Amino acid sequence: TRSAKRSNEGALKHWLKKSNVNAEKVEYTAEFEVTSDFGTPGAITVMNQHQREFFLESIVLEGFIGGPVYFTCNSWVQSTTVHQEKRIFFTNK
Repeated sequence: TRSAKRSNEGALKHWLKKSNVNAEKVEYTAEFEVTSDFGTPGAITVMNQHQREFFLESIVLEGFIGGPVYFTCNSWVQSTTVHQEKRIFFTNK
């Protein structure tokens, strides 16, 4: 196998505007750049710097030649005050 490539970290956009939304689902966006030779992502890490845990249903990465990359998460992500390690999620390939 090839060695893993990493992108720069990205952060959620407009998080504060949605932080008090009382809805069953809330959608966020984030942006980060990868080089053209990055390839198709097979894993993504997530860190929760909010005070409370949240349920992460899925992540969709767009902008790749082969189309969107889907990560089905269906998992709670604890705050870094409780669990300091990043959570890692893999594609279903």
